[in-house]
Order: sequence, then structure tokens, then C-alpha cells
Amino acid sequence: MEQESKMPRISVFLAAIALALGVALGWVLFGSHGSIVTVTQAQAATTPSTLPRIDHILLEVANMEASIAFYRDMMGLRPKSLSGNFSTLEGANVDIYLSTSPWAWKAPRGKDERLGLGMYPHFEVASVPEITARLKKAGYKIVQEPREYGWGTEAFVADPDGYTWALFSWQKE
Repeated sequence: MEQESKMPRISVFLAAIALALGVALGWVLFGSHGSIVTVTQAQAATTPSTLPRIDHILLEVANMEASIAFYRDMMGLRPKSLSGNFSTLEGANVDIYLSTSPWAWKAPRGKDERLGLGMYPHFEVASVPEITARLKKAGYKIVQEPREYGWGTEAFVADPDGYTWALFSWQKE
């Protein structure tokens, strides 16, 4: 009989330990889209000044001149350093680096391999329809024509190497 009365206490004690460990290791919160997001105490304590900063995106390109023309002339990025095999262009918050040389550790790319699969960086622009029309007139592939959503407008365009970029603008109030 005495063993039976101790069992609920042990269960409560073990549950308390499990809860304490859960708090110590991280909180599980439900995100705005219903997905589970884990936030550790270290992440929760991170302030904006200590967050890692994305400095640049490096793209391997086949034709430096065509790529510079796309990012400078079509997207409005400012050249910082231009050369035959490595160039940098400045964006408002993240720079774009272009290289014609693959990394030594990288396996050769397949003939029809799509670049940047699953990664869609977004350019915030003043007018998605205007920029999309300009890109189309210049001969660039429009992957998705501008679409209106509750939050704004979005389109997708491919650069000369086939990297897909989103163009978006927030809905004006």
C-alpha cells in the first residue's frame, strides 16, 4: 500500500524534472503559421546588436559582364569592385558577390543543374510590375508574373545564370 502512494509522488517529481530540463534547454512555441519553433535561452537572450549579420551573397556566374549588367543596370545595385573573375555590388543591406571560379571543394555542376534551388532571395522594389516589365523587355526570363497578395505584390525573375530572385513590394496603405 505504501508503494502505491509513493508512485504518484515519483511521477510528479519526474514530471517536474522533465519540465525543468525543458525550460533549461529551450521553449517550444507555436509560430504564426502553426509550426513549432524552438527558441533556446541563448537565442531568446540575443539582442539585435549581437545577431549575426549577413554580409553578402556569393553567386558563381558563367558570364561576368552579363551578371554585372543584370545586378547593376536592372536591379540597381552599386558596383564596389569589378574585375574579370570576381566582382562585388553593393545593396542597401546585403551585397552581391559574383565569381566565375568554382570552389575547389565543389563537384562540377551538371549540364542542366538548376542553380540556387530552394533558395529565393527577395529584392524589395518600389513597383513590381514596372521592374518586371523592364526585365522582360530586356530579355530576362520572368519565372512568375506579378501576383497580388493580401500583403503586397510579388514576381520571380531569373538572372543570366538561372538564379531565381523574387521581386516584391509591400501593399500600400
